[in-house]
Amino acid sequence: MKKLFINLGISLSTLLLLPTQAAVFDTYGGTYAGWPSSWNSIPGINDANNGLSASHLDFVGDANNPGGYWASDPNYMYLRIRVAASNPSTSTFHNSAILALIDNDGNGSPNYAFAWDMQQNHGLELTVPGSIGSTWATSYMLDRDGSTSQKTADDINTSGEGYIRVTTQQPTTSLGLTTFIDMAVSWDYLRGNDSVGQPISTLEPNQTWRIQFGSITPGNDHGFIAYDVAGGFNPTDPGLTWSGEFTPVPEPTATAAVFVGSCLLAAGWKRSRRRRLNESN
Repeated sequence: MKKLFINLGISLSTLLLLPTQAAVFDTYGGTYAGWPSSWNSIPGINDANNGLSASHLDFVGDANNPGGYWASDPNYMYLRIRVAASNPSTSTFHNSAILALIDNDGNGSPNYAFAWDMQQNHGLELTVPGSIGSTWATSYMLDRDGSTSQKTADDINTSGEGYIRVTTQQPTTSLGLTTFIDMAVSWDYLRGNDSVGQPISTLEPNQTWRIQFGSITPGNDHGFIAYDVAGGFNPTDPGLTWSGEFTPVPEPTATAAVFVGSCLLAAGWKRSRRRRLNESN
């Protein structure tokens, strides 16, 4: 009997130590195989768990498990957002919005946002300032394409222009299980022109971007940013608080890196062979 209890205890301990099984949802743009394998943390974006009822809109992160990340390659700009929800389903993400707000000219006001509009099922959109108040809670953004009711040709569409991916049950040191929301936006889209010949955006990879995450509920991506913001701030705090900044320098794609590595290896082999031939002569 004692041996049975010992074996049972070991079995329970083993079960408790088993890794959690994360679920991955490709919520916009379809399945994309080029997501980064390594991410750069965004400074100043970390946030305590505020215990909000809509935990999928509650930004979290600490020094061990950062609340935000970025990556870039020649084709896409990527952002990763950590939220408090541990195991949300696809039905969780409705009647709300998450915005990655961007100040790319240093004037302290958002120029753009990558927005996930969950209410109208528009997926990933590029938004621009609507009315910007003295706090995030009194500020809202509008769709870059000028249409709040439908996706137009000037929006981030599903033809490879953008993707959203959700990965649940991400373990942390002190925050419990969390969820990643990943966004990818095509540089070709961001640097292109719209249907009347105007530049889609002024976003470039050689700029310094200041970032803030904001969430909205209930509502879509042009509601007031009044539910949560990151970096230890509240939406009602005076001023437009910015959490972090970075310069999104594109890293070479895996194919390019392999090609460069092959060239370096070949050059090294040729030098070694030439040296051996000289020594033999």
